Amino acid sequence: MEDLLANGIHATTGLPLLAGLTLDDIGRIARGQKLDPTTLAELYGQSRRKSKGQNRAPVEGVDPENLAEAGWGVVFAADSEAEQQALAPLLALRREQAGDRYREFTGATAFQPGESKQSFLKARGVASTGPVEVSKMPYYLLLVGSPEAIPFEFQYSLDVQYAVGRIHFDKIEDYASYAAAVVAAETGSVTVAPRAAFVGVKNRNDRSTPISMQQLVQPLAAFLKADQTHPPALLFTASHGLGYSCGDPLQHRYQGALLMQDFEFGSGPVSLHQCFSADDADQLKTPGMIAFHFACFAAGTPAQNNFYGYAHGQPGETQNLAQTSFLSAVPKRLLANGALAAVGHVDTAFATTFSRGASTSAYQSALKKLAEGGRIGLAMDSFNLRHAELSVGLTLTIDEEKRARPAETTDLAIRWLENNDARNFIILGDPAVKLPLALEPAIESAELTRQILESEQELARMKMKLKKLSKGLGDNGRTWNPSYKTSFSTQSAAGLPMFC
Repeated sequence: MEDLLANGIHATTGLPLLAGLTLDDIGRIARGQKLDPTTLAELYGQSRRKSKGQNRAPVEGVDPENLAEAGWGVVFAADSEAEQQALAPLLALRREQAGDRYREFTGATAFQPGESKQSFLKARGVASTGPVEVSKMPYYLLLVGSPEAIPFEFQYSLDVQYAVGRIHFDKIEDYASYAAAVVAAETGSVTVAPRAAFVGVKNRNDRSTPISMQQLVQPLAAFLKADQTHPPALLFTASHGLGYSCGDPLQHRYQGALLMQDFEFGSGPVSLHQCFSADDADQLKTPGMIAFHFACFAAGTPAQNNFYGYAHGQPGETQNLAQTSFLSAVPKRLLANGALAAVGHVDTAFATTFSRGASTSAYQSALKKLAEGGRIGLAMDSFNLRHAELSVGLTLTIDEEKRARPAETTDLAIRWLENNDARNFIILGDPAVKLPLALEPAIESAELTRQILESEQELARMKMKLKKLSKGLGDNGRTWNPSYKTSFSTQSAAGLPMFC
C-alpha cells in the first residue's frame, strides 16, 4: 500500500499530518462520496462547457473583465453593520464601477444560517445552474464573514458558477485597511513593479516537499518566465503547512504557517522560528501584491474532516480538526497589510498527486491570466472547471463500479485527490482585484544587470546588519526572526527577489 504524502507537519511532533494514511484509504473515501442531483447537474454543465472550450463565465456577450457588464456584489453575514461601514470606500468604488449591476446583500437579504447555494439563489430569484445572468446576480461576489457564519461549503458550491472571494478579520480596523488598499490599487495610487517570486521549500529527509518543489514550483517558474517578458508582483510558495491538535491555544494563530527550509524532517517539534507565520506577515508591507500558497491549511481549516478518521484507525469516522472553522492568520495579516488577495488551500494539500504526474495546467492558466492583468476571480476559473470535470468523472466511475466494473483503486484515489485540491483552493480577498501593474517601459538589459548587482550588494549589507543586531536581541521563541527570508529556497521569474 502506498503512503499518502501531504504538505503538512504537526507542530508538536514534527511528524507528517495524516501519517499512515494510504491511497487505498483514499479509494475507500472516494467510493463513499455522493453528490446530490442538483450539484451533479451543475458540475456536469460546467464540464460540458469546458469540453467546448468555454469558460465558467457570465452569459454570452458579457465581458467578465468589465464590472459594468459583469457586475459586482457583496454578501454579508448577518449582523455585519460595523464591517459594512469599515468597507464603505471599497463599496463606493465598486458601486461606481459596476453601476446598475452592483448589489449589496445585507440586512434582510444577507446570508442566513443554514442556507445552501441553491436556497440562497432561489430566495433571491436567481437560477442556481447555467451561465450567470448578471442582470439578476453579479458575476463577482465577495463574502464578508467567518467560515462559521458563511460556511466553506457555501463558498465552494457558489464558486462553481460565480467568481467568489472572502474576507474576514479579527479587528474592524483591518476591514478599513483592506478597503483602502484595494481602492489605492484600483485608482492608481499604488502600482507594482512587474516581478514574480517562486518559493519552493525542500526539507531535509522529507518526501513531500521535494515533489512540490520539483514538479510544481520549478515548472511554474519556468513557464511564467518563458511566457511573460515582465512577470507581475506575484508570490507563489509551496511548502509544508503547520498543523495543531484540536483545541490547542496556538491553533488559530499559527495553523497554516509556512514551514521553511531550515526545518529538518524528523528532528522533533517545530519552532516558530522555522516558519513564516502571522507574526512575520505583520512585519511586512505588501501593497498591491497577490500571493498563492500550496500548503496544508494555507487558507483555512474546517471544523471537521474524514481523512483523519482513517489516519487514526477509525475508517469512515469524521474527526474534529478545530473547535470552529476558521481562516488562516497568514493571509489575513497579508491582506491587512496591503496585499490584494491570497489564494490557498482549505484543509489538506497533497503532494501525492504530483508524484503521480498530475497536470500543472490549472496553475499555469491562473498565473498567466494574473500576469496579463486579469482579475483573480476569472483567473481561478481553471481550478473550478477542473473540479467540475473531475467530479463528474468520479461519479461516473463510481456508478460503473456498482455495475460490477471495479476501478483500479490507485487511479480512483489520485483522481479524488486532484478533485479535492481543485475544489479546496479559495480566494481570500475581493475576487475582482487584479495586479496594479506599473506602465513603465522595459528596462534595457545593461541597466537591468546594473540594478540587479546593486540590489544584491544592498541585500548583503542588510543581512550583515541584521545578523549583528540579532546577536544582541533576546529570544522568547515567538518574536519575528529577520533571517527567515534567507531560509527560502527561491526562484524568481524576473531574476530579482520579491522582497530583499
